[in-house]
Amino acid sequence: MFPPTLLEAGPAELLCSCGLVPEPFGETPYLELIEEYHNLAWAKKETGAAKLVLAGMSGLHEARAAVLGARMTGLPVYASVPASQEGRLPEEPPLLAALLCLQELGIAAFGIEFPRVTGEILELFTQLAPYAKVPLLARPETADRQGYESLLRAGVDHLCADSEFARSAVASTTPVARPPRQEDAPLLLCDATGVYYLEEDFTVSDEIECSLDMSDEILELEDTAVDALCFHVVSTGDAMELGRNAHMARCAICILAEGEGPLETALALYTGRALIDARSDVEEETMQALARAYGAIIR
Repeated sequence: MFPPTLLEAGPAELLCSCGLVPEPFGETPYLELIEEYHNLAWAKKETGAAKLVLAGMSGLHEARAAVLGARMTGLPVYASVPASQEGRLPEEPPLLAALLCLQELGIAAFGIEFPRVTGEILELFTQLAPYAKVPLLARPETADRQGYESLLRAGVDHLCADSEFARSAVASTTPVARPPRQEDAPLLLCDATGVYYLEEDFTVSDEIECSLDMSDEILELEDTAVDALCFHVVSTGDAMELGRNAHMARCAICILAEGEGPLETALALYTGRALIDARSDVEEETMQALARAYGAIIR
């Protein structure tokens, strides 16, 4: 349980979308997008920002790049994903997938941007709460005191707002206890399209050798109904090809890497939570450090 707080303008600076479309959906290399957000975040820090709040990200692919770039400043990063202008729940990215992915990257809170408080928005926060390891953040464009109080009762911990209604709600609302997490829950992996629940006896495909065009092999192995696709990443070039093709997979992915560099590059480029094959040719301590840095799981 986290005490409710108010994130006001000033020390908490918005880090807005830079508008670049990364590979494989655009022309900007993903690592360059991460660097762009690092530069933007650093400029905010140099002008006095104490906290960074992501705003207006087009989806998980971009939000993740912003988090990876912004966290290098050492400032707390509050990640939020927008709902539609009509206040409906967003279809892309799936909110649970975004939470599972971004909270493992060391964000200070995870939230939703939306025009107004609706029953759908409140229900969504209630559904996210059991999975949240970090505080939940709400960024409504407008709300009255009752709306802010409803958000706090639905599991929201931080209100990104600057109004007397929000201050009153934070001062008067009792924090909500989070449901206990199940210790025997399945592995929770995800990508930009959904969440994958893997039991202990999950199945992994034969190794896929990374290449310029490996889409046919990805689709063929998916037809075998495995739980995860195993990608053999020999070089940094292989990792780059994995980054360009992994979005075609509709299941979890596992990375079998030949060296620290290829493993880190693959993890940096994959939008989601990946498995790392414990047989990878990487020192155990280094593998564990990379898994922590990118929210991966070693198996």
